[in-house]
This record gives sequence, C-alpha cells and structure tokens, in this order.
Amino acid sequence: MLWVRVLLLLLPIAIAGCGSLTEPTGSYIYSEADGAMMLQITRNVEGRVDANFSIAKLEEDGKITAGARQMTGTYRDGSINLVGHSGESRTLISGLIDGKSAKLNFFVDGTSESVEFHKDDPRKFDELSSQLRTQAADRARTQQEVDFEKQRGTVRSDTQGKIDKAASAISAQAQEVGQAVKKLEATVAEHAAALAEIRRLETVASGIRGGTYDNDTKIRDIQAVIQDMKAGRSQSHSRVQSFSANLNTSVSEAQQQVEAFQIACSGDPLLECGTLNAALQSLKNAATRFATVHRREEVSYAALAPD
Repeated sequence: MLWVRVLLLLLPIAIAGCGSLTEPTGSYIYSEADGAMMLQITRNVEGRVDANFSIAKLEEDGKITAGARQMTGTYRDGSINLVGHSGESRTLISGLIDGKSAKLNFFVDGTSESVEFHKDDPRKFDELSSQLRTQAADRARTQQEVDFEKQRGTVRSDTQGKIDKAASAISAQAQEVGQAVKKLEATVAEHAAALAEIRRLETVASGIRGGTYDNDTKIRDIQAVIQDMKAGRSQSHSRVQSFSANLNTSVSEAQQQVEAFQIACSGDPLLECGTLNAALQSLKNAATRFATVHRREEVSYAALAPD
C-alpha cells in the first residue's frame, strides 16, 4: 500500500506532470481516517522549488508513525519535479498541480498509486495530526482495557481453579467425616458390648470363692481379660478424641479458606463460589453429626470406668 511505501522511504520524491501556468507554492493535504500527508511548496524562484513533505499515520498497534523530509526540484508550465532522498534510494512521483489540487502518482519499487492532494491551510494538517494522536490515545486506552481484561481473565481462571480445588478438598473432608460418624456409631456399640461383658465377668469373678490356688487363678484371669478389654476401649476412645480435635481444626481452617474466596467472589461476579459454599455446609453438617455421636461415645466410655 501507498502508506507503507511512503513510510518506509520517508518519501524521497520527484513530481512531474503537465498543466496550466499556476503558482505552485502553498500546502496540499491528503487525509484518510487513519493518516494524513502534506506537501508544502515553500519557494519557487525561476523554476527552482523547495518543498517539505510531512506524514502522520495511525498504525494498527495504536502507535503514530510520523516523518518529514525536505525536497528540492523544478517547476515549469504546471509541471513540478521534486526529489527527496533516503540513503541511496529515492521515490518518483508524477502528477499535476493546478493551484487547488495536486494529482500525484507515486512510483515506488516499480509500482505506482495515484493520490489527490487538496490545497489547504497547513494548520489543517496539524489538526489532522492532533486527531490521529487522540485516536492513538483512545486506541491505547482500549488496548490497555483489553490487556487488563485479559490479565483479569487469567487471574479469574486461576482463582476459579483454586476455588474448585478447595471445594473438592472440603467435599472430600465431608465424606471422610461421614464415614467417621459410621465408625463412631460402631465404637459406641462396641463400648456398650464391652461394658456388658465386663459386668458379666465381674459377676462371675464375684461368685468365685477365693483362698485356693485354682480359684485365685481364675479370678486373676478374669481380671486380666477385663483390663485388656478396658485398654482396648481406651485406645479406641483416644483415637476418637484425636479425630474430634483434628476435625474442629479442619472445619475452622475450611471456614477461613472459604471466607477468603468469598471476598474474591464478591469482587468478581463471574467467579463461582456456590459449590465451595455447599461443600463447607456439608462439612459443617457432618461435623455436627459427629459431635452428636461423640457425646454418646463419651458417655458410653465413661460407663466403663477405666483405670
């Protein structure tokens, strides 16, 4: 495209054409929605002319590309030739100037494109350049918003992943506590069965007359069985106590974790905390059931009156 070639070469120019006798000096401007070019012919003395060429282009990335170049050339009978060099390369342009407009053909790299410039106040180019800078600023703000939303989306995705992971972990804890409740129910039944057996053995022992070796041995054997049963119940009770203490800690930590995520969810409506809240409630419900059965376990254990 013309813009690309002009920007690449920063417009080394030659202009040639034919037309009526017209004083060429003045400013000629061409503009599009995203760019503007201005040719200023500043001097015409005996067919020798000086000119300046300026360009401003709003790029796709929201940046402004701008350039300016001095040129010299000749003017005669409506034809004007200007040359501007860029290193060892130059660009040729043919067209005509009639005092109101300049119809130019840009020749670059073996191809050409026609552009019609219109005579105007040079301040018009400044206004166009200012508009382009405003567009660039707007586009930059838009890009910043896009980048922010992209970053926010990444953070949101990461946070949602953590929320889902926490919900899964808390849900697993709730299931574990549910299984523990079933085991605790069995422990309570085992305490009751042990108590009944201990009471039976104690009755048997109390019916044995002591004073003989055989009878004393039977009594000691019964007492040993009772002590083993109580020791076994004591171990079970200790495991229940330990699990209860750990459960209280787990529920507290889960509560704190959920509260932290709820702050994030309240600040971003696209985050989903419903599953996490449901998981916490399930854990609390399971913990409540455990606490209820635990009180029964403590009562049944206390009845064993372990040494």
